[in-house]
Amino acid sequence: MRRSLDPSFLRDLESLNWNLWHGNVRRALAIVDNLACDVALLSNECENRPKLQRMLREFSGYIHANRAFIPNYGDSLAQW
Repeated sequence: MRRSLDPSFLRDLESLNWNLWHGNVRRALAIVDNLACDVALLSNECENRPKLQRMLREFSGYIHANRAFIPNYGDSLAQW
């Protein structure tokens, strides 16, 4: 088991942000699932592991519940 997160974790968070900003909900949900898998691989000694797992689960639920209302801001900006 790993004790700390891989450096790609931050890149994945940035990718998650970009995909949500551009209305790509399906890809964003896949990234959340990948992040959850990364967190699950952390050692039980990691004190933030349960909090990260809960936050990712709640965020995934939020995205699922609001997927129809997530706009593509990138598309909106292109019109300006």
